[in-house]
This record gives sequence, C-alpha cells and structure tokens, in this order.
Amino acid sequence: MRLSGVVDVTNCTEIYDRLLEVNPDHLARDVFYDLAEVTDIDLTFDQMNALVGLRRQYYAQSVNARIGIWAPDDMTFGMSRMYVSLLDQFDAVCSGVFRCQREVAAYLDVSIEDLFGARVAPDRMPSAAPATAPSRQPGGPSLA
Repeated sequence: MRLSGVVDVTNCTEIYDRLLEVNPDHLARDVFYDLAEVTDIDLTFDQMNALVGLRRQYYAQSVNARIGIWAPDDMTFGMSRMYVSLLDQFDAVCSGVFRCQREVAAYLDVSIEDLFGARVAPDRMPSAAPATAPSRQPGGPSLA
C-alpha cells in the first residue's frame, strides 16, 4: 500500500478499513507500506498507541503476518520504528522498517521489481543499524 501526503489518525483508520475491504483474510498475509510520498505524519505516540490498541484483536488473530515498511527518509523512518515497537507485543506479527528497497523486498521474499515496478530506486545505504532489524524472523507466506 502506497501512502502519500499527510498521515494522521483519520487516514490511518481508513487505511486499516480499506485493507479489510480489499482482503478480509489478510490476517495471514504480508502487508507492504511504501511511505516515500508521505509529506508529514501528524500522530503522537499516544495516538499511535491508541490505534494499535483499537486493532489489538486483529493483531492477536494474525498468523505469521509480516509487515514491511519502506521509509526512505528520516521522518517516516522514525515514526515507523515507533509503530513497529508497538507491534512487538504480538507474537504472530513480524515487522521491519527499511530505508533500502532491496532490503524490504528481501524481507517480504518478493522481487524488488514485483514490489516497486518502475519505481525501483538506485541502491541506498543498507539499513544496517541494529534498530532497523526486524524484531523477529519472518515466518509468514510471501506476497507473491
């Protein structure tokens, strides 16, 4: 799912609802977020924590789901790390935030071309910092 513009509480709720409409059984599937076109994130930690709390049942019912987030800039990367840290409480959800397209594609076990199509960017420095590593090894099915 590619997000753009300002991300706030309202469109986070809409994004979740849209995922369920498009794929009601996505509890056992991988989810990809492309944040390259996000211009601002208008969420506090408390709001993000509340959003995760509202979705607690969804995350608890997930079966080896992986969430891969491509966040190429500092703002989206930092906020995504906060989101991922809140998901650590759910054993069946593995999540990772990446600055490099190749890393997120490898994490989700899909080709970079399948994930990004014509939007494949030149290689960036890999997300080598320990804080970017997924909290658990992925175990779910691939997007393909």
